[in-house]
Amino acid sequence: MYDNHRTPKIKNTIPIEEWFNLIKKSDYSSLIQSARPFGRGIPAYDNVKASIPAVTYNFLFDDYKENKNICGATGFLYFDIDKDNFDINQLDIAKIFAYYNSFGGNGYSIIVQVKDLTLSNFNATYSFILADLGLTQYYDKDAQKATQFNVLSYDPNIFINNNSIVYESQNVSLSNVIKEEKKTYISGRGTQVYNHAGIRFDNLDEIEIIGKYAFNWNGWQYVRCWLPYNKKIKAGNRNKSLISYCNNLVWLNPHLTDSGAFAILNKVNPQMCEEPLPVSQVKSIVSSIFKYKEQGSLNPIYNRKPRKIIFAPHTGLSAKQKLAICRDLLIDKKQNDSLQKIDSTIESWDFGNGKITIRAVAKTASMSLKTVTKYWSEFKETAKILNDDFKSATTLNVLSLSKTTPQSGINELQETKEMDVVLTDLRIDDTNSFYVANYSQYSRAIALITATSKVMMRLRLKHLITQGFNGEEILMTDDFEYKFVIHPSVNTVEFKNVA
Repeated sequence: MYDNHRTPKIKNTIPIEEWFNLIKKSDYSSLIQSARPFGRGIPAYDNVKASIPAVTYNFLFDDYKENKNICGATGFLYFDIDKDNFDINQLDIAKIFAYYNSFGGNGYSIIVQVKDLTLSNFNATYSFILADLGLTQYYDKDAQKATQFNVLSYDPNIFINNNSIVYESQNVSLSNVIKEEKKTYISGRGTQVYNHAGIRFDNLDEIEIIGKYAFNWNGWQYVRCWLPYNKKIKAGNRNKSLISYCNNLVWLNPHLTDSGAFAILNKVNPQMCEEPLPVSQVKSIVSSIFKYKEQGSLNPIYNRKPRKIIFAPHTGLSAKQKLAICRDLLIDKKQNDSLQKIDSTIESWDFGNGKITIRAVAKTASMSLKTVTKYWSEFKETAKILNDDFKSATTLNVLSLSKTTPQSGINELQETKEMDVVLTDLRIDDTNSFYVANYSQYSRAIALITATSKVMMRLRLKHLITQGFNGEEILMTDDFEYKFVIHPSVNTVEFKNVA
């Protein structure tokens, strides 16, 4: 289960029965119904959909949803039906585990039971069951992914059949797939090779794209069959390059036979190399790669540079339009990076270096004065509050202890006759305004909150002491509850716990 379909970080797992109960009725049901009339592509629809929890039906993943993190099958396989002319009554319900109206209300989500599903047999199994159910002309091709999200929907009449048949996973040989050249494939680097039905040359199709493009500034690691750009590979690097190409070709296409891999590599060889390798050597490369596959030790060779921006296929965008989108995204990134850097600098400000000013922030953050000035309006009010808070905290003279050193202050407080409780681990707070008992626990606890929250908490504690409040106080900040006991007669707060 995930927070939403834009967040591949796993939140938790959920029994399928509980998920189906949420589909029947949940706190999101009325919100889903309100979005349906707008339809896909309208902000009111897309924004609601992006705020709804989601699941992956096909596989379980370790921490983060991507193929390499698959740690087991769920026993289910999900199909997305998005054609208006589909009649749900045509299904053989003996074969269906569940079906229900999808998020938009016009299509269907269909789930079947399947055993021994793996990444390597996923596509073959998916295609077999599609054909068996008669869904090949109705299904959403973009949803045929091991990692496919399914957003929470609303359908009080969801169909569930716990006694549905359990499909066997399929392992289909593609020995005949290399017989006919279907179309010319243009690689990302510009060199032409031949693409055959069902053959993948990269796994960019596994990246979830909402709309016409997606971007991830940390970059997506991906696998591709690399080809050189403009100039061919010279002798000395041919063998290594063809091995790398074949390795990824076989990894990306687990049902590709050795004869099929040889047919493709034999075509790539003269296009890749200045002087092609002998056919016997090409056969030897294919043979060695398949030995690794049989031993279970075939691993992908990831592209050296992660992909940060990716466009959906068939967007209708020209190269010039794509370039403009990339330029705008990079400008936005640069702006956001600057804003985050300024925010982080202010949040962690050390007032020992003086108050927060534009020039001081620029120097501390190693940024240009012009850049900080440009965005200062976003932080002006926060900087003023922090500066004022620090000024008032440092000028306060409480019970003449402001000039007492921490060590001597501890001794004096421990020996005072006004104390009716024993306070331990006593140290002066960083503001020099009051003392804190159980200081070690207190220090670790407030490390959980932001710099601004720390300032506001200390101001509140200081206020309680100066007002003579004597007793227990719970302060809430940054989703945490901090419990203190205030002892105003000795200018001390006793830290109890955090929840």
